[in-house]
Amino acid sequence: MVGGIHPTIAPEDTLKCKFIDLIVRGEGELTIIELINELKKTNPSFFNIKGIGYRKNGKIILTGNRPLIKNLDSLPYPARHLLKNEYTPPDALRTPVASIFTSRGCFGRCTYCCTKNIFPGLRFRSIKNVVNEIEFLLTQGVKEIHIMDDNFTVYKQRVLDFRDEIVRRGIKTTFVFSNGLRADNIDEDILKALKDIGVLSVGFGVESGNQKILNVIKKDIDLNTIRKAYRLSKKYKFETWGFFMIGLPNENKKTVNDTIQFAKELDPDFAKFLILKPFPGSEVFYLSLIHI
Repeated sequence: MVGGIHPTIAPEDTLKCKFIDLIVRGEGELTIIELINELKKTNPSFFNIKGIGYRKNGKIILTGNRPLIKNLDSLPYPARHLLKNEYTPPDALRTPVASIFTSRGCFGRCTYCCTKNIFPGLRFRSIKNVVNEIEFLLTQGVKEIHIMDDNFTVYKQRVLDFRDEIVRRGIKTTFVFSNGLRADNIDEDILKALKDIGVLSVGFGVESGNQKILNVIKKDIDLNTIRKAYRLSKKYKFETWGFFMIGLPNENKKTVNDTIQFAKELDPDFAKFLILKPFPGSEVFYLSLIHI
């Protein structure tokens, strides 16, 4: 039984593997409970369980989509004590580390990403629920919290409320935003708030230093906004990261050089250059099929 991104985006492809009996598509918390209860029966029937796929008599069967979980606070905290191995992210500053999501979804339209096909829309946990989990993790010896959201800073007031609750409870730890932040969701108030709670570094998905390329991939950010984000981040003494992509649609030698020059202009403490991978479910994946 497998779940996650690939079974959600490419269920038939996943079920072609003879070693896989069942797949869970989309959010799996409620699906897996129904599935396990059904598997306990002598003659299990999967047809009425939403959000799964399986094979029957050699035929691949996909059940209907399961509705998204409306209230994320209704979910229990992950059973981290069941993990056999303690993974430490390479960018961790203090260990042990715990990763959390405070929201699901993304409002972005980026053509290289398939998040919107997995978690459409944006849903948020309450600030109290999130900080309760953080407080619990610290009692278990965790030293650093990695927030995995795609859009933690999309709503300014939520960031400020999060800061206020962390400060009110006297929580002392280090926070890292593993997926980076959007340059157009940053201002001085937000950066001050992040500084107040122990954030030491910020990273931004720049992708390209050519505005036409940014427009093609529907990044919906202009170069001057990115410049401003780095300028403010350095003003408040954050360590800065920059994430860049090579091989985006309409890329050529000149646009690649534009990206390199823009990276030098921004001068982040760390610059990561990645080659575009057209993942199934993303617009660039289907665009790449046209050009094969």
